[in-house]
Amino acid sequence: MLLLYMDKQSGHAKVAEAVSEAFADIPNPHYHLYLIPLMEALYPWMEPLSKIHWWLRMNFVSFYNYLWQNSGLASKINTEKLRLILGLISKKATAYCMQYRPQAIIFTHAFPSYLLNTHKCKEVRHFIGIITDYEVHPYWVNDSIEYYFVPAEEIKEKLIFWKREPEKIFVSGLPIRKSVLSSKDKGEICKEFGLKENLPIILVISGSQGMFPFNKIVKAIKLHYPKAQLLLLTGRNEKMYRKLLRLKLKDCVVLRYYNQMWKIYSICDVAITKCGAVSITELLAKNVPIIVFGKLPGQEKYNLSYFLARNLVSYAQNVSELINLVEEKLSQHATTPKITTTTVVRLNAAEIIAKKLIELLQ
Repeated sequence: MLLLYMDKQSGHAKVAEAVSEAFADIPNPHYHLYLIPLMEALYPWMEPLSKIHWWLRMNFVSFYNYLWQNSGLASKINTEKLRLILGLISKKATAYCMQYRPQAIIFTHAFPSYLLNTHKCKEVRHFIGIITDYEVHPYWVNDSIEYYFVPAEEIKEKLIFWKREPEKIFVSGLPIRKSVLSSKDKGEICKEFGLKENLPIILVISGSQGMFPFNKIVKAIKLHYPKAQLLLLTGRNEKMYRKLLRLKLKDCVVLRYYNQMWKIYSICDVAITKCGAVSITELLAKNVPIIVFGKLPGQEKYNLSYFLARNLVSYAQNVSELINLVEEKLSQHATTPKITTTTVVRLNAAEIIAKKLIELLQ
């Protein structure tokens, strides 16, 4: 089996890793699962395009939202003629995948499903999609994908509305990496980062692209909570990383893209973040109070609606609202029991998917 995703530093990659880990834990002599980061393996020239995509996404939110849920455009792209043209353009992807002689190809991102020329993938028994948001866009509904794993019942209902077969849609939950659920002494981790265990620690995480007004957020928090300690994750935004380092902020730890997120989740008292489904799900699994902040393009807009409806996150549209929510969350975190999120977060989602994949092939 091949599991295709676009970019190693993304939520799609984290989901792929979670499924791979669970698959490796199941005694299974007959099947192997290979992870393929398509952009790195075949299309490294796409990385600058990815940055342009993110810039458009953050600066033209309404237009991006329009494209993201445009079922008419999705239908046009999914015509047999256009899919064949895309498949011919991407001979490289089809040839690369077929050298493994896969019996199943799995996608955590819809785009690779359009690159494969399925007419030349005759050995492949199943094409499978794993939806990594709490909403689904119409580009997932294409002729190649037969089975779906979805994080919530609402996604299944929408796919059924789009005429996908109900018996081929499995509500699994959103896969979480084993490492995220790891636990370690808080004091040890704080010592590693040079932080004090007895003072509040606020995480500011902006996703892989680091597109957050860190300066405004840090200035406001430090003004109102001078004793607060900050963990700032700038992702791949090297310019922002260097800028924050030059400021030499007191009680602030500035990090680039960071893989050992379980350490950070284990020590923070509040998380300020964008509304990526994977990050929010991981934070909920660790029972960290969450404030979603900033513009919400595409899937993030719908993820927010899903979480707000279940009272699992708070949303700040500006810095003033953010400060009020930080105060509220810190006081709640200190005086009330942690929330329980098992109704939304399925800690065994990756295991459910791994077992079902083997069952489908058997």
